[in-house]
Amino acid sequence: MPEMRRAIVKIMKMAFNRQTAIKFFTINFLILGSLQADDPGLDADEYIYTLPEYPVTGSHLQDFAPLESSALSTIDAASLEFRGDLSPIEALRREPYFFGNTNTERDSNSGFGTAGVNVRGLGNLSTLTLINGRRAGGNSAIAAIAPQHGGFANLNLIPSAAIEQIETVTDGTSVAYGSDAVAGTVNVLLHSDYIGNRVTGSYSDTTKQDMAESSVSFMTGQELGKGHLVLMGEWYKREQLNARDRDVSKNADRTEQGGSNFESGFFPGRISVGSEVRLLNDGLAYPTTPSDYTAADPNNPVGYNFSEAAPTSPELERKSIMANFSHPLTQQLSFWSELMFTQNVFENGLAPAPWGGPFFTPSLLAAAQASPYISTVVATPTDLTGFRYRSFELGNLDIEQEQEALRALLGLRGEIDLWRWETAALFIDSDIEKTTTGIADAAAIDAAIRDGSFNPFADAYAQGTIGPNSFDNALALTNNTTSTSNDYDERFWSWDLKANGPLIDIQYGEVLTALGLEYRHEEIDIGIDPKVDASASVTPPLGT
Repeated sequence: MPEMRRAIVKIMKMAFNRQTAIKFFTINFLILGSLQADDPGLDADEYIYTLPEYPVTGSHLQDFAPLESSALSTIDAASLEFRGDLSPIEALRREPYFFGNTNTERDSNSGFGTAGVNVRGLGNLSTLTLINGRRAGGNSAIAAIAPQHGGFANLNLIPSAAIEQIETVTDGTSVAYGSDAVAGTVNVLLHSDYIGNRVTGSYSDTTKQDMAESSVSFMTGQELGKGHLVLMGEWYKREQLNARDRDVSKNADRTEQGGSNFESGFFPGRISVGSEVRLLNDGLAYPTTPSDYTAADPNNPVGYNFSEAAPTSPELERKSIMANFSHPLTQQLSFWSELMFTQNVFENGLAPAPWGGPFFTPSLLAAAQASPYISTVVATPTDLTGFRYRSFELGNLDIEQEQEALRALLGLRGEIDLWRWETAALFIDSDIEKTTTGIADAAAIDAAIRDGSFNPFADAYAQGTIGPNSFDNALALTNNTTSTSNDYDERFWSWDLKANGPLIDIQYGEVLTALGLEYRHEEIDIGIDPKVDASASVTPPLGT
């Protein structure tokens, strides 16, 4: 080989043109190839070609070895502890493949307290989530309302203390799993063979002491005769962070930061006459003549800074327990089970509820046109084309979402000759109850506008007397407040049978085969509070 290298160097020194260099490298490649294939154990006409291996998390080939591949990303328990990630979604957010718009528990404006993986920005429902190689539940129990993750695809239901490793395949795996894996697959592996006892606690906070994060967990793994039990429990809580507590978020007008003005146009004292927007003159609590309203300057828009009352990171509390048990029945047959139960409480306090007619509740425009105070804003009732209000008198629009989820699995696995087989039955139940307070009942407000006890053209907290009618907006809203409660229930059943082993022997080894059969059934029940109907209540969307 040294003689060959010296000869190669000599040839390179003699190469004076591009064509010669190309011919040389072609010959060099062939020479090296023949040297690599020159194995005394092979005949002259025999060559070995190693096929590239393709990693698939949750593969049915149980002898499939972990591979170092750019397509497979892993996060182990030690990494979770070292980086202080108290929720698996926090660990995944650090990965370069996690980006794009996604609804998570940190989405204060339209979040539901859930958090799922969004690989390469292809959407919440394009990445499949597995637990120990099996589906974590329906990807969206509440897809009819928003593209949120259902079942344990909501990673906020999985305690970090229970995780042994997180595997993510960032290439599309829809061939193996279906269209919900077009962006990739996340496989959360839970502790099943841990031995010992462990108690951990964590507390952290910001330098301003306004967003404390706490957790306490225990885990024990014990041999019970021939069987093995892993038991884990965890409590986690993160306090709310308000937008007004940070300079970067305290103002919805981001023009000074190079952005746009996101202030809201929904606030008391704003009406529309035809296509013209008019504002109540400064210093007035309510109008007495149409001149008390002035046309808004389109070049200098006036808006409400909802960041004063909105959080940037809502409060979240999680309680979880997990039990994994395995026991050999014979030398070729073993039994195992997995159980996890989690309760999440997500509390969000948005800015006071915006409403008005015809923007959220069309019927209220007709009520405003019939108000005894209509002559204070327009000469002809039909000239009024809209009004806007915001329930400052009722305080924040408070949202509490409680989710309880159960995952239970029973399985058998064994061997027959050189074949391995496994079968399991899986059940997942996820119940979500979402309660919203701080809203006004539209039917009652409609009546209050018509009888004059509420003035839709006045500022917040306004009270006064105009002609024979008196109004007190704060009292009218307080007397006609309501709440809504929506339920989202998801049930998931599956049964599968897997087998893998050698099929035939060929000249260069065994041909391994994996076979599988799966039955899956999902039920989703969505119970919407009747008051959410715009004809029955002022229930604003979760927006500004």
